[in-house]
Amino acid sequence: MRYSLLILALLLPLSASAQLTLGSPSSPTSASISEVHIGQIERLDHRNKRPRPLSGTDGSTISRLVAPDGAWIHSIWMKERNNRPCHVEIGWANVDDGQLTTGLSRYSQCVESNSSRIRTGFPYTATSPYGITGLKVCQRNSNDRVKGLRAIGRRLGFGGDFVTTGSSMTDADEQPNCNDWADEFRQCPSGQVVVGLRIEGQRARGMTSDVITGLAPICARVAIER
Repeated sequence: MRYSLLILALLLPLSASAQLTLGSPSSPTSASISEVHIGQIERLDHRNKRPRPLSGTDGSTISRLVAPDGAWIHSIWMKERNNRPCHVEIGWANVDDGQLTTGLSRYSQCVESNSSRIRTGFPYTATSPYGITGLKVCQRNSNDRVKGLRAIGRRLGFGGDFVTTGSSMTDADEQPNCNDWADEFRQCPSGQVVVGLRIEGQRARGMTSDVITGLAPICARVAIER
């Protein structure tokens, strides 16, 4: 079973139709990126951070999952238990004292071990970093549960006062019960990247965890401090 997502990963093992081969979540790492002139950057920080419209269905519960200040999201993982999407992880990258640092942050309402997962995402290497700039979900018609994710990623540049965005890529993953894709991507304004997610869900009668029915990107301009 599989989903479709953007930026560097999301839920069950990727299906044969997935557009990118992505790695599994791992512990934070650091690597020098001085070869792309980021070695001169002391730190990054978010400016004008705000949520964009929801892709999916409004929920009775709302949670936020945000990367550390200055970081951008390059990957998303979603996991479910017994066909209930209840877990989201974001893969993020940041620059601190000339070093590229990567890590994971997570939101989970799963009360048992996770089973199937989907994943989506983009490269975040020192020479070709990408960040997610937009997304849309696929839902199951019978109950509005998120069963797929599609993302837009843009290549990032470092210069002047802000991180810049360039050429784009897309990636997606989905589960068999993905019936209805949202018509439009929910995208960041020009020059901004996704730095977090607003997660909306429903608590159905008899269930012990919320099920995710919609995602909204939280976008920001990323400023460079030298």
